[in-house]
Amino acid sequence: MRTSRYDPRKLEKTFWRLLQQDFPYFLNGERRQDELTGAFWLRPRKLGDVDQLEQLIAVETLQDPSVSLEEALESTPAAFVPTRPVNQLLAVKCSLLADGTLVVGVNVDHCLLDATGLFLFMRQWGLHYRCLASSTHSGITHDRSQLIQSNDDQQHTPFESTLLHPEYKRVDRLSIQQLLPASKSSSKGATTQRIFHFSPMDLRLLKKFAARGEAAPTFSTLDCVTALLTWLITRSRGHNQPVQVSTAVNVRRLLDPPLPEKFTGNAVFPALSTHPAPTFQERSSRPSASVLGEMGQHIRQSIAKFNDVYIRDAIALLAMHPDPRTLEAATRFAFGPDLLFSSWRGLGAQDVSFGAGPVYVGPPTLPLCDGVVILLEGTRGQSGLDALVFLEDGAMRKLGGMWEASALSGWEVP
Repeated sequence: MRTSRYDPRKLEKTFWRLLQQDFPYFLNGERRQDELTGAFWLRPRKLGDVDQLEQLIAVETLQDPSVSLEEALESTPAAFVPTRPVNQLLAVKCSLLADGTLVVGVNVDHCLLDATGLFLFMRQWGLHYRCLASSTHSGITHDRSQLIQSNDDQQHTPFESTLLHPEYKRVDRLSIQQLLPASKSSSKGATTQRIFHFSPMDLRLLKKFAARGEAAPTFSTLDCVTALLTWLITRSRGHNQPVQVSTAVNVRRLLDPPLPEKFTGNAVFPALSTHPAPTFQERSSRPSASVLGEMGQHIRQSIAKFNDVYIRDAIALLAMHPDPRTLEAATRFAFGPDLLFSSWRGLGAQDVSFGAGPVYVGPPTLPLCDGVVILLEGTRGQSGLDALVFLEDGAMRKLGGMWEASALSGWEVP
């Protein structure tokens, strides 16, 4: 965000008001985990107001003129995001750059806020900063009883899961203990991240190419983007294995009744599609229309499973599992064959304003992240879509070459 000078004291004051009026659990709660069962919960904490504020927010003014908006956009330094103690739910860092740019880094417990909840948090803070927030109740809620149905009004016991959920796999408790020492000592290759831009014309052409003349294909434009990037990344990784794609699904509007518009909790579930190894063995530098369309259909079918019944059953599976550590995602995306996709588009990020809209909304540079793709609104004021890809260094170099060789502008629609 860039505008006239921001007021550091006002940032702190309105942040404090935001927590008191709209997000009190960040002030009053802390996360605790049972070492034996793995279960975690929130519990009240008792600290002085000043101590709480100092732990939750830091505002700093940087005088170095070399740290500018352009430099921040180019490198997205992780130093702009604060560290957070394991039991603390939230930490925020506001950096005021010499050129008038405001950089806001947020480190929050993902169990409490998903991307939708985070952008709601930031929009509400911006309203407080600009003195536009309503003095009455904002309608923001984190009541999980709206998400977890009960079969016993007295005990609030969730229903038992009766459906198959390939998105998750069970891990034996003994295996977890055996893997812990290895996981700490194991070393992985270096990773990097890069944005790949799709213009509005690229997006239209990509879907039209995959549809092969069909007027109303079952898959969406984002399904086609996911399919194309899955194909290119898999080829760049160079393995000959089936690929599982995990697509984050926001279930707020898919439940019946839907969750409240301003529900802030984590309401994202993974949809799983599987793509056999021969899918990626074409000799061309890009997938054929038939392969791209088939992949798009599989991705859409995995998402379409998430109706109210399926979502409630998945919630029951997670809620009733005796040890959360023994139930994990089925995909092996980090240094494995699989991929994880999440979309931050259309979630209200561009509506955040402290006097000016954001120039970039996305993750910082991460030291070790592989097999993850986050779809963002076009950065730097560009229209279209930005795909932020996290990948192992060698695979990223190959992906860059394949991306240039398969430029969408040169595709012929069948």
